Amino acid sequence: ASGIASNFHPRISPDGKTALFYDRGPTENTSGVWIRPLAGGDATRLGEGYPGRFSPDGRSIVAVTRSGAGAAGLSLIPVEAGGVRPLPTPGGDVSAPSFAGPNTLLFVRTEKGGKEVWTMGTDGSGARSLGAAGCDAPIASPSGSSFLCWEGQRRRSLFVYPIKLTKGGPGLKLYELPEGRGFVYARWNAAGDRIFAVTRDRRLLTLDSSSG
Repeated sequence: ASGIASNFHPRISPDGKTALFYDRGPTENTSGVWIRPLAGGDATRLGEGYPGRFSPDGRSIVAVTRSGAGAAGLSLIPVEAGGVRPLPTPGGDVSAPSFAGPNTLLFVRTEKGGKEVWTMGTDGSGARSLGAAGCDAPIASPSGSSFLCWEGQRRRSLFVYPIKLTKGGPGLKLYELPEGRGFVYARWNAAGDRIFAVTRDRRLLTLDSSSG
């Protein structure tokens, strides 16, 4: 599939065999969420919307979809058989969904220009704010106790925030790039003690997740 949108970089399944991506195709029936085997083969369209991430078991994908009224919401899309399951989503605009364990989601909620990270169950229950005002692209640590995100103009700064039962834990600024530079990618390693990040000027950084 061609025309991958620049804001939706390919994601890799937990088993390392499949890429998840968004394709802006020539028609409405070809745009949306796609997967492709990394070993080669045809791409498969899974449905409408913009892909977030694979679930930890690789059997489903969380995606941003839009209703007939244009409001953005979250949906779970199965990789194999099964129907798309829309989730009840709090008001405002939602973006950048990912999994924080098998039964929990992270996403960004924007309302009246303000942006926060929220969490809720994969069944749509327990939606609540985690704070982290101005944070984007939250990714949970392997233990599920904290999340990584970037903040600031051009995504200059990387932060780690705790995932708590109540809103508000203070964030740890791991690293900030010089003015005019920014990050394009960041993730945890499998152990959760390192963070790998790529900058717009093609530098690869390895950061200690507790000190930067």
